[in-house]
Amino acid sequence: MIVVDTNLITYLFIESARTAEAETVLRRDPIWATPVLWRSEFRNTIATLVRRNALTLNAALGIVAEAEGWLHSREYTWPKTSAFR
Repeated sequence: MIVVDTNLITYLFIESARTAEAETVLRRDPIWATPVLWRSEFRNTIATLVRRNALTLNAALGIVAEAEGWLHSREYTWPKTSAFR
């Protein structure tokens, strides 16, 4: 299992020069985990691409749905601890 950030998730779901690298990481270790925060960051990235006309709204909605569906059971929250009090 590896913990991935939004950048790696974005490279996997949005075709770019780094997509092949993300696919290689996925093949090496297909069990990904990510903090729930990825959703907000990913949606912000997608919204930026829509504003720049790099993605249509329909394509963006499909990508978000696909990514959220794939990562749904792989999201984790950070436990509260006394270290932050």
